[in-house]
Amino acid sequence: MQIVLDAEARKDYIRYRLVTCLDTETREKARELFGDYCRRGVITGRYAAGDWQVTDELSRTTYDFRFDGMTFRKRCGPWIGCTAGCYGESMRAYVVFQLGRYTLSYIREILKELKALAEMDAEEAVSRVRDDMRLHAAGFLAMLPEGNDVRDYVIEMLEEEPQKKNRKEHRKLADFRYFLRFDRAMEDFWGTADDAQKVFYFPVFFWWRLTCVLPLRATEFLVTPRDCVRIEDGRCSITIRRTRLKKGIRRIAYRLESDYEKKVYEIPEGLYREIRWYQDSTSDKPLPALGTLFIKERETPSGYFTYTQMRRRLMKFCGLVFGDEKYPVHPGDTRHLAMINLMLSGGSPVICRELAGHEDLDISSNYYANISAVVESSVLEMYHGAYDGPAIDGKLLFPAAVPSDGTRMGKGWCLYPGMKEGDMSGCLDSYSADGMLGVCRDCRHFRPDDPGIRLDLEKAAKKRVDDDAAYLFRMIEQVRKSLGYTEDIQEAMLRLQAGANRYRGLLKGRFGKEQV
Repeated sequence: MQIVLDAEARKDYIRYRLVTCLDTETREKARELFGDYCRRGVITGRYAAGDWQVTDELSRTTYDFRFDGMTFRKRCGPWIGCTAGCYGESMRAYVVFQLGRYTLSYIREILKELKALAEMDAEEAVSRVRDDMRLHAAGFLAMLPEGNDVRDYVIEMLEEEPQKKNRKEHRKLADFRYFLRFDRAMEDFWGTADDAQKVFYFPVFFWWRLTCVLPLRATEFLVTPRDCVRIEDGRCSITIRRTRLKKGIRRIAYRLESDYEKKVYEIPEGLYREIRWYQDSTSDKPLPALGTLFIKERETPSGYFTYTQMRRRLMKFCGLVFGDEKYPVHPGDTRHLAMINLMLSGGSPVICRELAGHEDLDISSNYYANISAVVESSVLEMYHGAYDGPAIDGKLLFPAAVPSDGTRMGKGWCLYPGMKEGDMSGCLDSYSADGMLGVCRDCRHFRPDDPGIRLDLEKAAKKRVDDDAAYLFRMIEQVRKSLGYTEDIQEAMLRLQAGANRYRGLLKGRFGKEQV
């Protein structure tokens, strides 16, 4: 991992001086940077102390540099080629140089791995360093003073591609029906709760109402400003802090006003009134030190309603309304739900930019994995939501009699209401995979006589939804590579919406009363 010591602006370019060795000069530079972070309130403690207290205003953590010196001398010193004191001093310098590049929590993980490395022999260093920390370990070792051939070998092995690639695991969302039931439970609870309950559970209510529509990260939601809503010209709006820390394009300042920017979004009047009610109801309580919206559960060093407190509040709500604190809904889920809902509803220019500018394409792809399952869940919950057992009991339900309101059409029936009077506008609702209108087999209003054909149509429609989702992913990738336009994403989302509507119509005919 390359570290920039300083930069020199030339006439036509910028010259960067990289840290290649943690020698006396660079370690002195690290001390200067440490002093600067102390003056800014990011770090508390002495440079040579065994631990530092660090904060980004939202959370506090400890950087503990202590390790077993005797174990280091016996196991690590012979192949590292430096003393335990030099190793500890170099760890401090390396950590300081990472400040501003990574989050404080990630730097703590780097430090944790470097401390573990201090108690390993050469063979263990090659095999036991975490895959995602191998390059940091290699870079750190390469910067240590002195050296020997064994250390060079360890560095070489660490820099090689790990035999087992570290694959990111996507967020495991619960079955979509859990979220539909949660929505109904929230609506019922909010309609009957007393004022004390509403104040206590307002963070959960606000999180659900806002972030299921606006795809916010959990931290963005939690740092909503206290004075966040206003009404002008009859339009209600809310100010939200959105993180600037995307795609590694800027340094981290560890300050709320620097690392987040305020964005204004229009909201329904009902949500505006609920927020104003909460502000008035809690005006006599101690306000968060950071000027955020939610009242803290108790006094905390971070000075605001934290993610941990939000998780605890959500668990209590689930325990109250479902009798199960482990109900599978989590604060980070709603960003994914908002993305999926927006895509299935045709999206907007905002969501196009959000998707195209996502900092991690692998995470983005999770939004459209198995979208057909979301369509299935919404239909099943519509007709079987009150049933606690399996939604499908193994029996296929098909109309035994001729549809009373249908019109005979080839080897099936058209259930579009106006067809009997010659109104063919329903034919415009669906089109075939090759873009042709008026193909009955591909129309959501058509019910074939043969149940087997019906199953084939559902299977084809399900595949089309997932294929359209994959197509959307490809369009986003093209835009990210500057080979396409955001309009291509919009078109792909409309295509996905049409396919989802077709599949939804077929499922409604099987699981419940047809609604056209």
